[in-house]
Amino acid sequence: MEVYLRKKGFPAEEKTDEILNHLLGKAKSIVKIGLKSAPSTTPVNPEAVYSILRRYFSDIPGSCLPLADFYATQPMANETPVDYWVRLNTAAENADKHLKDQGSSLNKMDTEIAMMFIRNCPDSSLACVFKCKPTTKWTFTEVQEAIDEHQREQQVKRPHATAPKAKTLQIATAVAAPDHSELEVEFDRLHVKYVATVTTLHGHTA
Repeated sequence: MEVYLRKKGFPAEEKTDEILNHLLGKAKSIVKIGLKSAPSTTPVNPEAVYSILRRYFSDIPGSCLPLADFYATQPMANETPVDYWVRLNTAAENADKHLKDQGSSLNKMDTEIAMMFIRNCPDSSLACVFKCKPTTKWTFTEVQEAIDEHQREQQVKRPHATAPKAKTLQIATAVAAPDHSELEVEFDRLHVKYVATVTTLHGHTA
């Protein structure tokens, strides 16, 4: 919605009405009631609408202790470093959103994410890499690079898929056919033998 409003160039005082025009059903009713019950001194702006929508329709439940939820994000059983890194970043983003709804924010979020990952790294070999210097000296980017390098090493170590066996090419042995002249000679020889045999039999009969 923010991208749409920016591309269309709506002025600040028209953004809220434009958002409301795109809402339907229950969402539109809840937002209207929410804005109606808000103090009249509170300016109605897009963030107020988004806040109501997140409160009632977000898949991520609100939290009274968003920072506590973030720091409670620990690796799960058999979780890979990449999966934990992604889940940790998601938890930090959610905590930051809830803090902003409360008028606060998470200071140095990237630093906190990096420190949380190093302290709870789910892979022993990767955890050894982070011991080369103090935890507080690692930056978010350096942790990301270490995870990427570890991922590449794991892919190299994986056994390559067994290559399919080459099919044996069976070649039929060609048998040379006898020459035509050889067939005629053999036929004549057999014919002479046959005639001689018949003649002999006739002689004995006589």
